[in-house]
Amino acid sequence: MAASLLLSVGVKSQTTDVTETYIPNAGFEACEVVTNNAQGVPDVHTDYATALGTDYDAVGWQLVSQAKSANGGAIAYNADLHIQYSKWNVAGDQGPAAGPTGTTGNKGLCFSGNASVVYRQAEAITLPAGTYKLTVNVWARNGETSNPKPTQQVVNDKTGFLPENGTDDDLMPAVRKSLQFASNAWDTEVLEFELTEATTGRFQLSYGCSYFVVIDDLKLEHNGGIVTTALAKVVTKAKALNAKLNSNDLATAIGVAEAFMVNPTTQEDVPVQVETLYSAMGAALAASEGVIDITASYVENPSFETGVIAPWAWGKASGLIDEPASQESVIDGTKIAYFGTSGTNTITQTIANLPAGFYIVEARLNGGKAKIAFGSSSTEYTGGVEDLYLRVSSPATEFAGGETTISSTSSVAYHVDDFHLYYAHDAASLSEAMLQHQKTDAQMLLDNPKFDIVTGKERTELADAITTGSAITTKENAFYKVLADYTEFEKAKTASASYTKEAYPYATEGYFQEIQTMCATVATSAAHASVLADQLNEACFNLYVSNAYCKGVECTDYTDHILGANATEEATGWGAVNMAVRNDKNAWKNPETGETDKVVYGVTTDYYRASKDVASIMKQTLKGLPAGKYVLSMTAMGSSGLEVYVFFNSEQIGTMKMTGISGGGVYGAGWNDYVIEFTKANANDMPLQLQCKPENNYKEWYIDNFRLYLLPEGGDGIADNMVNRKSSNGQYFDLSGRRVAQPTKGLYIVDGKKVVKK
Repeated sequence: MAASLLLSVGVKSQTTDVTETYIPNAGFEACEVVTNNAQGVPDVHTDYATALGTDYDAVGWQLVSQAKSANGGAIAYNADLHIQYSKWNVAGDQGPAAGPTGTTGNKGLCFSGNASVVYRQAEAITLPAGTYKLTVNVWARNGETSNPKPTQQVVNDKTGFLPENGTDDDLMPAVRKSLQFASNAWDTEVLEFELTEATTGRFQLSYGCSYFVVIDDLKLEHNGGIVTTALAKVVTKAKALNAKLNSNDLATAIGVAEAFMVNPTTQEDVPVQVETLYSAMGAALAASEGVIDITASYVENPSFETGVIAPWAWGKASGLIDEPASQESVIDGTKIAYFGTSGTNTITQTIANLPAGFYIVEARLNGGKAKIAFGSSSTEYTGGVEDLYLRVSSPATEFAGGETTISSTSSVAYHVDDFHLYYAHDAASLSEAMLQHQKTDAQMLLDNPKFDIVTGKERTELADAITTGSAITTKENAFYKVLADYTEFEKAKTASASYTKEAYPYATEGYFQEIQTMCATVATSAAHASVLADQLNEACFNLYVSNAYCKGVECTDYTDHILGANATEEATGWGAVNMAVRNDKNAWKNPETGETDKVVYGVTTDYYRASKDVASIMKQTLKGLPAGKYVLSMTAMGSSGLEVYVFFNSEQIGTMKMTGISGGGVYGAGWNDYVIEFTKANANDMPLQLQCKPENNYKEWYIDNFRLYLLPEGGDGIADNMVNRKSSNGQYFDLSGRRVAQPTKGLYIVDGKKVVKK
């Protein structure tokens, strides 16, 4: 910034220290030090509640604005800003006794806590034209005296030169928010600004951090000569315009202006040069053809990337410059203007030096209805839903030239960004150009791979809107909004890929077919996608349950041979080690009855909190089971990653890996079914045991709903069970048990028999 300022000042200028001329009491040494006690000892302000707070109203300076309390009222006591004397003592920490090295005096201005106070010169001063550099010495405390952090964040949002009758938006050089300074040591901030004419105003200071900041020994330097920055800005704008127009006359005018900046005559000639160059820009536009985007040449801060609203102005309600909710938004840069409240919300910028012609203002709108206007000519639009920014525009308006405004107004909360100003010689070409912009945006949505899953009427209707040129923004919103519904269907299809015959050998065949049919279905609307997602999730759940309950095969239920298969008040039949009947868990929900069982077997809650390296075990001996192939199912939940082992005759036949407590799980609350196959070689009694390995850290696991099934002779699930069925009604099945609608040559199962079709 400093370099650009120096280049814009005449070569005959020189830098002069003008501190004493324009900043009286720059080191705060002439300020009064308050005494708060009978002994007359200078107050170091260790007691905020009794500090008199009159020491800031002294030679050259005064407090003009004080911090607000949490409820919006003014803080009652004046302990937030003081002239310090000798030492500032807070929580045992001492601030500097004097300014930076090489300075004299032992007083400084102290901002305490997070106070956002404004300390301003008491009398207005008039600064001559030129460039200025204000140096502020800063000492910021971070509270860590034994091991201070390297930097401290200091809020500085109202420091600089404020022209008379100006607001914070007029502060020079600009409004800032947060800076970093060396902690517990003197550092400096340098603020540079320029004046193209003599200007009356006041210097003001405002600093704050989590503890306190000391300011001392201000220095003001002035570089005189002729300031041509205003002309330099217009030269930049003219070059941007001529990059599109390629006008020889405008190129000549730009050359004349640049020559003037190299050898300026008087300060009064600068605005004349500015007007002359603007006239050349207007003449070049008048000779142009087609629609011209003149944003870079006439609109300041069109996308709010400076981080402040200026030179725009808020209306009755103030908003803020913010970041978009999503970085995927199709906007320029990373800043937006945002109104978060209802009421009359307006942002306005005055545009000067416009030539006669037709104009349209375009912007990107997100949120509620808002008007986009060129002067008094406006159109109201509904903004984009979610993080969609719709491209909208004012009506094509004929303008005689000169000065007008561009604006956006709404009575609700909304976001706006990316203003553009277009020029043409007729209204029709402007309107057509804006329509093409909307069509381009809409086509970008259709072509975005993120929206490929939107396959239904919303896609068709947006494509039709592009073709007809009507209701494009409405259809964009509809298209954008339904992504979530189609995404849910896509997620359901992805999840269903794991539901295979290999993974669920005992599940009902019809569910497999239902899942595949729905996965192959193309959703015709968002509503259809939502229904399909629900149906597909339900089918997967039903398949899961049917597998655990062996609903897909003919089998014999031996569950009653397990004593206490469902937890009861008495764990009859189970030998339990560090396990107990629990009734304090929101337990497994029976998918067939819809009832939730609040009684389960589980680890005693406080056991592992008192002990370590202890396993928990459940065991019993099952009697009266014939030889054959069995499926043991149970419903369990446990600490994520915890492994529970299942043993038969001291041989491990399965492992249950738990997925978490209270959340997730197929049945909710962490509950899942675990299905374990085993073969019993004889009719002997069967010792069954479940246990987890010893855990150093506290782990939980709970279990309920044991089920035990004997598969038919041969017992390899669906395929072999199909052989044992007496009749399949003449239908053909392959050896995996899948029905074949149009069998070709090969081996099949028909009416329970193997048949070779030739």
